[in-house]
Amino acid sequence: DEFVFELKSGKKIRLLVMTMPIIIEGTPSVMGIAKPLHRNLKSNLPKKFISKDKFQTLSENSTDIIIRFDRNLRHIYANYAITGLTGMAVENFLGKTCHETKYPKPILEMLNEKVQRVFETGEPIETEFYHDWGTGEVYFDLRLIPEKNKHGEVETVLSTARDITQLKKAHMTIQTLNQELIRAQELERNRIALDLHDNVAQDLASLKIACDTIFDQEPLISDETEQRFRHFSGLLKNAIDSVRELAYNLRPPGIDQLGVVKT
Repeated sequence: DEFVFELKSGKKIRLLVMTMPIIIEGTPSVMGIAKPLHRNLKSNLPKKFISKDKFQTLSENSTDIIIRFDRNLRHIYANYAITGLTGMAVENFLGKTCHETKYPKPILEMLNEKVQRVFETGEPIETEFYHDWGTGEVYFDLRLIPEKNKHGEVETVLSTARDITQLKKAHMTIQTLNQELIRAQELERNRIALDLHDNVAQDLASLKIACDTIFDQEPLISDETEQRFRHFSGLLKNAIDSVRELAYNLRPPGIDQLGVVKT
């Protein structure tokens, strides 16, 4: 909710007050956050650095970091979200370039290059970047949008940076889990292939040898019996070939040396 407060000096300020329930040491409590709505504060900055009320009203309540750059790459608008990230008041950015506001070097170089490209090409840019602000890496989805006049010339560039850290971490967690799943599947395939080759196939091969030699010491057997055992031997050979083929398909020889993961 918005509230108007009158200071002892008689000056009135408008604050946006937000509350949320929290638990402190097991006790239900309420946390309140109040921030000034800058559209109602007087500023000594030139009028060209003051944004329109409607745009400002929307952006002030956004959790995205919203900045507007002019052709000299100066901040002519910045919303309150930038304070939450940098700890610097909005007024410290207005009228200054990224270099003058002491952006971290990687972000400074990236912003200067991409904002300048939007001014030159008139085409929007979307990219991602991250930086460690002292509390761990924070990932952002950055969009740079050209704002053109009626002649089609780019007058300003609107930048919106959305914190996608949780989304990025979730994506990395999914990738890690997928890799672990693939490794687990590969280990199981290796185990099955090894068992088929070293146990099942070998047992069948021993059984075939026994079938082929069972009557070596018995010369007096009927042709019918000999034919039946030859048929059994053929079936065993087919079974051995099938098992070895299955083991080979599960884990073809030499695939590890090639660095290929069979899927």
